[in-house]
Amino acid sequence: MNLASFLDRGGAVIYALLIFSVIALAVIMLKTWQLWRARFSDENPAARLGAALAEARERGVIGEALETVAQIHAEREMARLQSGMRWLEATAALSPLLGLLGTVTGMIRAFRDLEEAGATSDPALLSGGIWEALLTTAAGLIIAVPVLAALALFESVIAGLRQDMRERALRALQDE
Repeated sequence: MNLASFLDRGGAVIYALLIFSVIALAVIMLKTWQLWRARFSDENPAARLGAALAEARERGVIGEALETVAQIHAEREMARLQSGMRWLEATAALSPLLGLLGTVTGMIRAFRDLEEAGATSDPALLSGGIWEALLTTAAGLIIAVPVLAALALFESVIAGLRQDMRERALRALQDE
């Protein structure tokens, strides 16, 4: 089955799932690059936090003000690391629901076609709607499963980076 046939048999919902999958793939690729750099580069979030605290200390910032600098900078770094994660969460949640919607619309189509055929109905008339139902269900799950796996992996890496920043900030603030 080629892509055109797949899209044709999947009905309208399959197009929405295709769009979700393309965007999710792009986000996963960008997050992979971003988190790889954040984990293995010298310019990682903890290093940037340390540099920001050193610069603040050179300007004479001490005590609670230095803690505030650490908190603001860490929040900024975390926001950068978290970017795109909501899209992945939404894709993981909505893809199976869209697949279920395709199941329902496919079954509606199958029974409508059967009804329109009347007394001369052929069970083969059900096949188009059943194809739509099964394809969209499978597509929704095929999208959701790897997106959930990527999301879990990314959250784990982000948690490690958060811990690195926390440790860097504590060391910097204790040195004061």
